[in-house]
Amino acid sequence: MDSAIASRGTVGVIGLVTAAWAGLGWMANLREALSQMWEQHAETSFVGNKLSDLLALVSAFLAMVITIALTALGDPALMRKVLRWIGLHDGVVLGSGLRLISIAVSISISWLLFTWIISRLPREPVPFRRSIRAGLLAAVGFEIFKQVASIYLQSVLNGPAGATFGPVLGLMVFAYVTARLILFATAWAATSKESLAEAPVLPPGPAQIVTRVQVHEGVGVTGALAAAAMGAIGALGLSRLLRR
Repeated sequence: MDSAIASRGTVGVIGLVTAAWAGLGWMANLREALSQMWEQHAETSFVGNKLSDLLALVSAFLAMVITIALTALGDPALMRKVLRWIGLHDGVVLGSGLRLISIAVSISISWLLFTWIISRLPREPVPFRRSIRAGLLAAVGFEIFKQVASIYLQSVLNGPAGATFGPVLGLMVFAYVTARLILFATAWAATSKESLAEAPVLPPGPAQIVTRVQVHEGVGVTGALAAAAMGAIGALGLSRLLRR
């Protein structure tokens, strides 16, 4: 036990490196999926991809932390503490107003975040005007998910099992739902009328001229036998007529 406690620094560094590498893999797969939805097939270097993935991962992480912090600020208990700290009396109207403001600000930041994700995370940037509506859809869905997740975590973290495994499971569910939400919004943006109208038209493939060769076979064995039989029947009939 003492040796494990003494090596906590090394374990922490290894854990951070492993988490960073897993995060880079998640971001790389997400960017590749978004690029495929926009029908992009750009080829870049491995080092350049990893550096851009790291920058995108850090930017998205900071923006999501801000949105989650604003959502946590809308909690009634925390809101009362903030109001008492700044010297304001806790009122229903003031508390509800601040809660609505925090939700509106959180949706606005999420809107900017998802618009940036949909238009800039693909390997080749996409114009912002083609991802604004999809970003708003993803922001509203993300805010609903955060509200439901906050209620769920409050009820789960009270028990010992929830306190132990709740954060890990919550992080996994958060990554899964967020990725699916981004993919759904990107698919909607990529298949909109505006995007399809601006999509490049690929040139047709090379024309192939195929010469049609038709081979006519001879009479064959069956035809020859039939002709011989008909000839024999005709000769027999003709001989009978001559005898008469």
